[in-house]
Amino acid sequence: MRNPFFVESLEAWRCKNKIDKLTLGGHSMGGYLSVAYCEKYPQHVDQLILISPVGVPHEENNNKKKDRAIIPLRYRLMMNT
Repeated sequence: MRNPFFVESLEAWRCKNKIDKLTLGGHSMGGYLSVAYCEKYPQHVDQLILISPVGVPHEENNNKKKDRAIIPLRYRLMMNT
């Protein structure tokens, strides 16, 4: 797992505060870490809000639909394609 310290720290905080489901919002590196948390603990995430997350490819040309097929599903879902 990538960045286990941050993911497990957030999970420990969630448990300590007795929160069943989170709405996570992340910008840049925070977006990357929010996705990592969602991948490990999807049952504890109600909503995910990403603002310019690190690791999500930037599409330079809208006509490159076939290139999207090589992008992992989780990123295609984030890009609403």
